[in-house]
Amino acid sequence: MPVPTQQPHNGQVTTLRLRLLATTDLHGHVRGYDLFSDREDTSCGLARVATLIDAARADCPNTLLFDNGDFLQGTPLTEYWARNRTGRPAAPHPVIEAMNALGYDAVALGNHEFNYGLEFLLESLSDARFPCLAANALTAQGAPLTQSHTIIERALTDEAGTVHMLRIGVFGVLPPQFILWDSAFLAGRLQSRAIVDTARDEIATLKAQGCDLVVALAHTGIDPDAREDDPHAEHVATLLARLEGLDALVAGHDHITFPGPDVPARDWIDPEHGVLHGVPTVTPGHFGSHLGQIDLTLHHDAQGWQVARAQVQAIPVRQTPSVPEAPRIVACTAQAHDEVQRHSRQRIARLDVPLHSYFSLAAPDAALTFVAHAQREHVRTLLEGRIEGELPLLSAVAPCKSGGRSGTEYYLDLKPGPLSIRNLSEIYLFPNIVTAVIIDGAGLKSWLERAAIVFETIPAGSQGQTLIRPSVPAYNFDVMLGLTYEIDISAPPAFDLQGAATGEGHGRIRDMRHQGRPVEDTQKFVVATNNYRSAFAGQFTGLEALRIDLGPDVASRDMLIEAARRWETVHPQPEPIWQFRDQPDTYARLITGAGALAYTAQMGRFGLSVEEHCEDGTVTLCKQLFEEVRRSGTLG
Repeated sequence: MPVPTQQPHNGQVTTLRLRLLATTDLHGHVRGYDLFSDREDTSCGLARVATLIDAARADCPNTLLFDNGDFLQGTPLTEYWARNRTGRPAAPHPVIEAMNALGYDAVALGNHEFNYGLEFLLESLSDARFPCLAANALTAQGAPLTQSHTIIERALTDEAGTVHMLRIGVFGVLPPQFILWDSAFLAGRLQSRAIVDTARDEIATLKAQGCDLVVALAHTGIDPDAREDDPHAEHVATLLARLEGLDALVAGHDHITFPGPDVPARDWIDPEHGVLHGVPTVTPGHFGSHLGQIDLTLHHDAQGWQVARAQVQAIPVRQTPSVPEAPRIVACTAQAHDEVQRHSRQRIARLDVPLHSYFSLAAPDAALTFVAHAQREHVRTLLEGRIEGELPLLSAVAPCKSGGRSGTEYYLDLKPGPLSIRNLSEIYLFPNIVTAVIIDGAGLKSWLERAAIVFETIPAGSQGQTLIRPSVPAYNFDVMLGLTYEIDISAPPAFDLQGAATGEGHGRIRDMRHQGRPVEDTQKFVVATNNYRSAFAGQFTGLEALRIDLGPDVASRDMLIEAARRWETVHPQPEPIWQFRDQPDTYARLITGAGALAYTAQMGRFGLSVEEHCEDGTVTLCKQLFEEVRRSGTLG
C-alpha cells in the first residue's frame, strides 16, 4: 500500500474526490416492509437504501457514511423493542445491528432517540460500533452525554493514485427542545444548548485540532426565515450554513427531501443543486426513502484542502425497477422482524366501522373520537376521589397520519374486522405518555387558536384556494373533545409558526361552548393530553407548568390498547366537535390520498366532493365552507 502523504508533489494542485453518504429520520424502518399494514413497502427501508450504499461505495472508494438521527423510534419494531424487550437477555437493537452491518462512520442523535428514556438510549447505543454524536445534549453537570464530535482519519486516494491522510471532523446537533419534549424522562438529568451556538464552537474546536474538512450532522430542518435571535428556533439549517469553516451539511428532522421542491428558492437557497449559503447540503427524506449523496471535489494547495466543487443528490429508493433489499441487512434483522410480526398480529378487539384519516383536517373524524374517549376515560379513572376530578374533563387529540410530507399513502385506513396491536399502533403512532393539565377558558381558546394555524386564510366568497398550510404538521391540529366550537378561516391566524401572537384581529375560534353554554375565560377545566403537547411541542406555550400528577407514566398507545380490550367491540362515530364558520359561496381544495375515493358516501355529509384525481397518487376534494354538518353524534 502506498505511504500516505500530506502534501502534493512538485507544488502542483492535487485533486481528490470524496463522497459523503447519509440517511436521516429512518424512524425504525429497517426493512422495506410496513409493519402497520403488514405488507411489503418498496418505497422505503434501510435494507433498500443499503443496496444504494453498496453501489455508491463501489463507484467511489473515498466514501464516508453517516446517519442524521431519529433512528430508534417510529415503527412497531422500535416500539416493541423499547416496551417488551427491556430486561430480557441482551440482544442488540435491530436498527443498531443493521447500522453496524453497513459500517456507518458516525451518526447523530435526533430528538426521538430520547422517547423511551435515557437508560434505554444508552443501552441501545452501547452496541454501536460507530461514534454517536450529540454536541448540544449535556448531562446535568454540563458534560457531553455522548461524543460531541469525532475526527475521522482516512487514507484517501487522489486522481493520480497518490494516497493522502485527511482529517475529517464531524459533529452532531439536535433541537434543544428535546429536553422539554421528553421532560418526563429527562428533567433534572440533562440540559441542552442552542444549535447554532454549539455548532460555532464545534467548528472552531475541530479546526483547531487540524481538521481538513468539517461536516455537520444537524438534526434540524430548513426554514428560510429562521432567526438566530429566536430562542425556540428548531429548523436552523440555513443559519448553520452561514458559519465560517463548515464544508458540508446533512439536515433532517422536517422529513423533506433536499435538493428538491420542498424548499423555496431564495438568494441563499438553491433547491435544485442542494446549496445553502454556498454550503452543499442534503436532506435524504425520511423512513429510508432516499440516500443522500454529497460528492466533493477537493483541491490541495498552499492553504490546504479546499472544496472546489460539490454535487448533491437525494437518490430515491422508489425507482423502476424497485431497489431490492440487501440480503445481509435482511438476514441480520430477520429474527427481530419475525418476532415483532407475531406480537403485532395479536387480536385485541373487533372494529365494527371503518376508520380512516382522509378527511381529518376538514371534518369530524371517527378515529380521533376513539382516541379522545379512551384518553378521557383513562384520566377520569386516575382522578377519581381527587379534587381535580370535580372539574370538567376534556380530551385533546390530533391526527397521526394525514399525508403531507410523509407521502400520498400516509393515511390511516382500517376496514371493519379484527383489531390487532398493529392496527392500534397505526391509530396512535407516537410513543407519547398520557398527561393532563388544568387550564382556564382563555387558555383553551389560545390552545385551539394555535391548532387552527393549520388552515390557510380563505376570504369569504373565494373558490378553489388550498385549505391546508403545508408548513404546519397535521399532528399539531388538536381537536378538543368535550367542547364545541367554530373555526373562522376567513380571519388571519392568531399565532405564527413560531408560536408568537400575530396581533392580527381576534383569532379564529368562535362560539366555544361546554355542554351548550359559552366557555368563560376564568372557567377551569382538566384536559387529558400527552407529554409531547404538554411539554411545549408545536409551540403550544405555557402548558408544562399546568401539568398535574397522574402517577406512574402510561404510554398513550398502551392506554388505547387497554381501552379496546375493555370495550371488546369498537364502533366510534365521527363526533362533530368543531366546524368551519359558514362562509357563503366559499369553497376550498383539500388534497388527500386516493384511498378517500372509497368513502364517497361520507363526503356529502361533510361537504366534500371529488374535484380531481391526480397522477401523483392524490385526490383533490372540493370542501364546501357553508351549511356545515350539524353537531350531533356520539361514540357508539
